[in-house]
This record gives sequence, C-alpha cells and structure tokens, in this order.
Amino acid sequence: MPAQSHDSVSPVLIAGAGPSGLALALWLARAGVRPRIIECQPARPATSRAIAVQARTLEFYRQLGIADEVIAQGLRLEALNFWVAGHRLTRLPFGEVAGGKSPYPFILMLAQDQHERLLEQALGRAGVTVERGVTLENFEVAGQGIQAQLALPDGQRELCRARYLAGCDGARSLVRHGLKAGFPGGTYAHLFYVADLDARGPGADGELHVALDEAGILAAFPLKGDAAAPPGEGRVRLIGTIRTAPTADVTGQDAEGGTSLRTWDDVDKGVLARVGSRCATSAGSRRTTCITAWWIGFAKGPFSLWATPRTSTAPWAVRA
Repeated sequence: MPAQSHDSVSPVLIAGAGPSGLALALWLARAGVRPRIIECQPARPATSRAIAVQARTLEFYRQLGIADEVIAQGLRLEALNFWVAGHRLTRLPFGEVAGGKSPYPFILMLAQDQHERLLEQALGRAGVTVERGVTLENFEVAGQGIQAQLALPDGQRELCRARYLAGCDGARSLVRHGLKAGFPGGTYAHLFYVADLDARGPGADGELHVALDEAGILAAFPLKGDAAAPPGEGRVRLIGTIRTAPTADVTGQDAEGGTSLRTWDDVDKGVLARVGSRCATSAGSRRTTCITAWWIGFAKGPFSLWATPRTSTAPWAVRA
C-alpha cells in the first residue's frame, strides 16, 4: 500500500491546469490568495487543441497585465468570409461589428498549448507553481472546507485540506462527478474531421472562411505560420464533415471494440476548392466526435466547477 505523506492546508485547491484553472489561479494570486493548483498530466500537452481566444478573454487578460504578451504570440483574425459552391458570397470585418465595443475587435488565433504556456509563465511570476503529476483521487466535506486525497508522482498519498475546491479538470471532471452535477449536451450524428495543413489560395489569407452548402459544413481557420510566406499561402485548420459512410460508430469503436483510425486519405482532397483554395501539404488529421458543453460556472458549498463554453472533441488521432 502506498505510503501516506503528511497533510497539507491550502486556501483554494484547483484541480486542473488548463486555461480555466490557470486563469483562476492568476486571479486568486492577483487578489492576494495563494492557491494550490494540481494537474494529473506529468507534462504540458504539446498538441494545439483549441485555437481561438475571444475578445472578452483578452479584456480580462488586460486587467491581469498579460494581454499584449498573449496577442504577440497569436494571429489576429479580423474577418469572416462565407462561401457557397466555391464562390465567396460576403465578407464580414469584425471591426465593423465590434468597433467601439472592445479594444480587441478581433478573434485571436492561438494554439492551446502556447496559450497554457503563457498563462503558466505568468502564474510563475506571481509565485505559484503548477504541481504536475498530482492526481485528485477523492474528496469530501470537512468542517468549513474540504478534504481531498491526492496521489503524488512518487506514489505517496497526501491529504490536502482547503477552504474551497475548484474543479477545472475537464469534461470527465472528478469534481463534477463527485458533486453529481450534470453535463448536458449531445453527440453529433455526423463524423467530423480536424486537419492542420498548408494551403494556397483565397482561403489561406489569414481570415476565417466558412462554406455552408449541400456538401456539408467546412470551416478554414488561419493558423500562425511562416511570416515570410507569400500572400495567399498559409497554414489553416480545417473542420468539416466526412460524407462517406463511417467504418465505426460515433464512439470511435469498430466492430471488434478497437479504435478505428482515420487519415487525411478519408477526406475529399478537393475540399479546399469550396473556399477557393487547394491543399499544399497535410500536417495531420483527427477523427472526432463532438459534445457541446455549455456550463461555465457552478458553485455548491465549498466546491465550484469552472470551464469555458466550447465544443469538446474526443479525437482518435493519427498524424500523417
């Protein structure tokens, strides 16, 4: 049986070091509260995952003094284009909609791994370190706060007492399950793909391009790439639907119960023509099912759940 280490006491225990947990820790540190933030993963993920930072988030970051640093690492997305059958119908500059309403009238394209790195660096400057490889195993109410059992990287167990426990531990949140809080949403019937690639043409001009027609949904999001690339060339993230019959159900399991993998070969190579472009090279693809999650904040006694409204993807991935 693993050895039991000594007890610890913290004003706030944050489970999960994604953007929500890191931002919460930053706000607490700014308010003079020194939180303890733990993350079960031993290292920060190196995959991009989410890529968009909204204007309201940047306004909060300005209050924390990190907005300029975050913006410098991303790509400003300043317009949305709609396409049908390979023809651009209209272009909507965000500045015309948000001008005068926000100092940041754009969407910032920033890969989540880079986003988390910036937040963790800012948190480190505030004197708080993310404890990686530490897993929240269970918790219970204890007096005016909570008592949580943590599994440490060396195999020991620790009892942590805190006034509050914040669950920022994702779609499979142990805190949410422990509180028996719901996770409303549903699974899309369609099979979606996500692919990061190099592209050429009007759909690779640093703006968002969306095609909505009988061929299905396609969105081409710009990614920050080579600054020296000529106009009309750049990296994009495609999100769209696969129209051919899937070889596995939407849970990602084939008939034998194994994981069914998909590659860029399963996607129509002419897909970019729908936004006036063509593929240069494929950087990878992912087969995803999507579950929409709309809970933002929930509090019950000394517990709280934190997340951002988003679409949660469950990828069965291969890299091309």
